[in-house]
Amino acid sequence: MTNYQHRSSTSILLIDDDEEDFLITRDIIADFPSGAYTLAWEPDFEKAKVKILQNEHEAYLVDFRLGAESGLDLIRYSLEKGIMGPFILLTGQGDLQIDEEARRLGAVDYMVKGSINPDQLERSIRYGIQHVLNLNEIKELNQQLERRVMERTRDLARANERLSYSNESLQKEVDERKQAEKALRKSQKIYSAIASNFPDGMLCVLDKDLRFLLVDGKAEEPEMGNKQDWIGSYASSMTFIDQKETFIRNLKKVIEGVPLNMEVTVANGEREYQINAVPLFDDEEKIQNLLIVCKNITERKRAEKEVLRALNQEKELNELKSRFVTTASHEFRTPLSTILSSVSLIGRYISDSDQKEKIDKHVHRIKSSVNNLTYILNDFLSLGKLEEGKTTFNPVSFDLEQMISEVISQISPTLKEEQEILLSISEGTFGEIYVDEQMTKNILINLLNNASKYSGERQKIHLGLSRENGLLKITVKDEGIGIPKKDQQHLFDRFFRANNAINIQGTGLGLNIVKKYIELMNGHIEFSSEENKGTEFRVAIPITQPSYD
Repeated sequence: MTNYQHRSSTSILLIDDDEEDFLITRDIIADFPSGAYTLAWEPDFEKAKVKILQNEHEAYLVDFRLGAESGLDLIRYSLEKGIMGPFILLTGQGDLQIDEEARRLGAVDYMVKGSINPDQLERSIRYGIQHVLNLNEIKELNQQLERRVMERTRDLARANERLSYSNESLQKEVDERKQAEKALRKSQKIYSAIASNFPDGMLCVLDKDLRFLLVDGKAEEPEMGNKQDWIGSYASSMTFIDQKETFIRNLKKVIEGVPLNMEVTVANGEREYQINAVPLFDDEEKIQNLLIVCKNITERKRAEKEVLRALNQEKELNELKSRFVTTASHEFRTPLSTILSSVSLIGRYISDSDQKEKIDKHVHRIKSSVNNLTYILNDFLSLGKLEEGKTTFNPVSFDLEQMISEVISQISPTLKEEQEILLSISEGTFGEIYVDEQMTKNILINLLNNASKYSGERQKIHLGLSRENGLLKITVKDEGIGIPKKDQQHLFDRFFRANNAINIQGTGLGLNIVKKYIELMNGHIEFSSEENKGTEFRVAIPITQPSYD
């Protein structure tokens, strides 16, 4: 049995063969809110075994990887030698199998390096120490109770032998039995006092048939009913546990002497509990009962998931920033170089009136490059607003015919030589319509710009509009290079460029933004494409007011 002596500060032993991890852990412990903690370090596996057996520390942080050895082996060895810990396993990355194995062996907690903060680690150490103290105290109380009951039983047996000789002896034996029962009730009150003050959980004592003898604690769950009604019932009747069969199977192993450490959910996953169970031995080292400690870890699990979600969002944002810098530096360089070279050539031609055609050619190049820069900047600005949640659905009533005319006028100067937009409108489509005008306009500009960019000179771009069953339907079809079959599944991903479009200017953001706009308007988009034969995009946007048809 571990004996915790009073110390002025809590002594912690870190067993880790990486000095950098020791320095990080030391800094985390230095930030503990409650202070009064000291950290010792041992990087060697064999020396760590010796130090643990000296029982000079109140808690142990054990790295999973210790050179050729495993932290699980060290925990197993220490528990076999009677050192109760508490042991907290540290690992470089989350692994459910390692977590389950660590808890099965008797580790009180499992933490992932890199995501540990001072509050979490201090709470884990403090609860772990209290957990071991509670178990030791309960074990001592149980042993005392068993000894006193056995003593009283022996006394009663002797009294029975004298029963026939003296009524006075009989009265004495009755008194002794009452005293034994009184002692038993007193011990049960001690159990109850410990359980009632157990934070966020409860304590249970079961016999070898998995029948409840004692149930108490602060946990109050409606589906669990009255805990006092459990006494005398079997663990198999706990239907509110989601993993009941696994739970019962593991409890049976505790009767064979294997400590249990597992997590279960109750009420269809609404809450999570950490379950620790250990056998209780009598003076002859035979298992008579088992003790279960249940701790509500719902809030802790929820906090862990929130931290993980935040970390994933931060990782995604960093990747986005990196790709933005790479893409922007490349896409801005090309049109700027074109503008610079064209301006230089215009300077040479300006004095020669016969060079007007060449001047017009380079002016057109400058306009085209400026338009490309404008599209690139618009893509980045649109993506930024979408990512920050600043883009909202704002339906208004507007003239669709006028908006289409503005879009075609804006796109026309950027078309390649002899490219033409062929507009086809179903009867009844023109007139007032009620959707988000700016989003719809951006979708049209992006799809038409792509159709021009990925089509050759003198090729046609087909734009179709119709109003059907409360939907505005838009079709944009080109006769260009098409999209390779293997690339089509990634077409709407951010920064994605198909293999046959690498040498064509673009950010890989346009279709991703188009899809986000359409989703904000509760619409949908689909496409069909064949390499070297063109691509067709089909968009359907709900009209939020009744149709005027």
